[in-house]
Amino acid sequence: MAPTPRLAAAALAVVALGLTVTGVVIAATDSSVPGSSGADALALNGYPPTTATIDLTASTAAGSAVSGTVAVDFSTGALEAQVQIPLAFSSVSADLRMVNGHTYLGIGNLASVVGAPWVSVPSPRIGLYGIALEMTKPDIALISAYDSRTVSTANGITTYTFHWAHSHYHAPAAFPLSVPAGSAVTLALSVGSQGELTGGTLTTTTRSSTMTISMTVTSYNRPVHVTAPPAGQVRPITGSQLGKILGGLSLPSLGGSLVIPSPGGSTPAAPTGSTANPVSLR
Repeated sequence: MAPTPRLAAAALAVVALGLTVTGVVIAATDSSVPGSSGADALALNGYPPTTATIDLTASTAAGSAVSGTVAVDFSTGALEAQVQIPLAFSSVSADLRMVNGHTYLGIGNLASVVGAPWVSVPSPRIGLYGIALEMTKPDIALISAYDSRTVSTANGITTYTFHWAHSHYHAPAAFPLSVPAGSAVTLALSVGSQGELTGGTLTTTTRSSTMTISMTVTSYNRPVHVTAPPAGQVRPITGSQLGKILGGLSLPSLGGSLVIPSPGGSTPAAPTGSTANPVSLR
């Protein structure tokens, strides 16, 4: 089965959702010297990371899953995401790169659709520094109005789990996830010995389906090299043409609606301070 533009949108949806999990709360920093401790390989010593590598998975109770790895350079705004999307009897790989003021997308045999293995569109640099701040030391106290909360610690990792029995969450404009009204929502955030974000899981459950989105930080401050594809393999397109590829993707089998805004459109600015409203799903 040949991959379709909707599969490309699915790949981008998983990337956006994974970054959404990392951006649930605002972070604070201290004045320590950046580095790592022997007991905590992800320790940041209070300084925002310059890079991060994150494993992502979006799955359903029925067993369908999309997985990927995202490498981010927070200082340059460059990002690469490699995603595996299951098909009926196989899977297809998608590669998304955001670098040097362009967004590049390559997926399966895209060449049979557009005449080149990659498409590109000019795009503004994404402000990722706010996400780096959030990952440094999430302020768990900003999460409020939950029905229950549990805290557990194992192997130096503390996990805060929040549950909302009946969510009435309304996503802001251009937010990539819409949670069905009345869904049961469980959010788990894991932090390391210095409070740095190490992982997160968001689960939504309706009467007919369950969706789970998980992200695990595999490294901070390791070299990340994001390069543009060879110019001869890229077909430049306009933002509106890419918008048609991305479209508004609805995945009812995942229990929610994933919507990816077109490049060049309005997207919420990355938080850069500690003045955000508390997170509430009620």
